[in-house]
Amino acid sequence: METVFRIKGSELDAGFLAALQSLFGRNKELEISIQPSEDGPMVVKEPKQAYMSRLEKSAQDVANGKVVRFTSEEFQAFSTKLQGQ
Repeated sequence: METVFRIKGSELDAGFLAALQSLFGRNKELEISIQPSEDGPMVVKEPKQAYMSRLEKSAQDVANGKVVRFTSEEFQAFSTKLQGQ
């Protein structure tokens, strides 16, 4: 699984790390790459608590097997469709 988080440096705290551990597993080796992001049209501003709640719910969904799987070709087709709208 791969995901991208957009978060302020000031929001990198123990709660965020706990959410990552919950999402990916405590004993899994992770690769973390950090870079400054540019605000774009898809960036949604939301309060830290709302973001953390959404992240925690996502981790619970994954733990409960509530996930969506697709091939890279299916993802590309879906992305192309969305861009055409």
